[in-house]
Amino acid sequence: MPEIDRSASQPALPILGSVLLQNELKARRRFASQGARISTGCGEIDDHVLGGGGFERGIVVGVNGEDTAGRLIAYHAIASVVMSHLEQEGTTSRKALVIDVSGNFSVQLLSDIIRYRLRHATALKGVKRPNFIVPGSKIDDDLEAKVMQCLQMVDIDTVFDIMGLWEVLGGGGSERTLFESNTEILFVDNMGVLITSLLSSGKSEAYDLLATLARTLVRLSHDFNILIILRTVASPNTVQPDKTSMAHLNSLFTDNSVKPALGRMFDQFTDLHLLIGNVPDTSSAKIYVVEVLKDETPNLEADQSVKPENVVGAREQRWAPVVVDSNMLRFSPAYIEKGARTGLRLEMGWHTKHK
Repeated sequence: MPEIDRSASQPALPILGSVLLQNELKARRRFASQGARISTGCGEIDDHVLGGGGFERGIVVGVNGEDTAGRLIAYHAIASVVMSHLEQEGTTSRKALVIDVSGNFSVQLLSDIIRYRLRHATALKGVKRPNFIVPGSKIDDDLEAKVMQCLQMVDIDTVFDIMGLWEVLGGGGSERTLFESNTEILFVDNMGVLITSLLSSGKSEAYDLLATLARTLVRLSHDFNILIILRTVASPNTVQPDKTSMAHLNSLFTDNSVKPALGRMFDQFTDLHLLIGNVPDTSSAKIYVVEVLKDETPNLEADQSVKPENVVGAREQRWAPVVVDSNMLRFSPAYIEKGARTGLRLEMGWHTKHK
């Protein structure tokens, strides 16, 4: 590589606001043709918490939550992306990139979720099918072929530190970089491990490295219209709510089982920050609450009309109660509505956030 004469470099010139506006408008038009929002697999979260049917593309989402619940949202987002390309005959190019830090990413669970979603989609189309699928039957073979096609669109890289993540983002750890492929979603599991290991290393430049990485991920998501999901495991909620400048990271529920981990250090990475914890309930089910702690999304979608969900920060403090089904495959609404309202939701104030 030839050496760069840094002595001859010139300071960067300021960019005119009119140029930035034109670039943003071009991005909106380009992204408008690249697909709808990305579903979490749960209408309660897609419509009432996120609004518009799921995650926007081109943003960085931080998921602070219990282990199972935090992963489940990301797995469904990956499933939504790859399933949207099934109609394209023979498509196997990468659409999703998973960066597995802890070695706990479950391909089996992802395949089970895709299989469940495919069966559910078939039922919604009114296609008649037997009550059970006979292994080795044509229906079973067709379904499994679609599951395998979906999995072929998912690349999984394993990294052990921040430098490993840098290599993957730059192409060092993957055959096809984010720039060279049509990657639509990037999932880092578990970002908290990378942050903690770097901070505990004692490197003087640790904070600068994290700040640079945060800016890089935001730029990647915005420039290439990639949904980036960063997951970390939330901390047990054993202290009083923070009343300082980090108060926006407090849960709406004082009896929430968890609080956001890593505070501002993790929050700096995100455009949209979700907390998933469970709250006490009189029923036997474990009730999770999915709530929005921060919403600073750039809103580069085609629909720029003045709606509540199109205003930066409008989704903050939105929440919805959900449960995880017994097979650990999906979220469902925690309470079934009867008529226009549900008594328990009314008591919890749910309706005030979703008028």
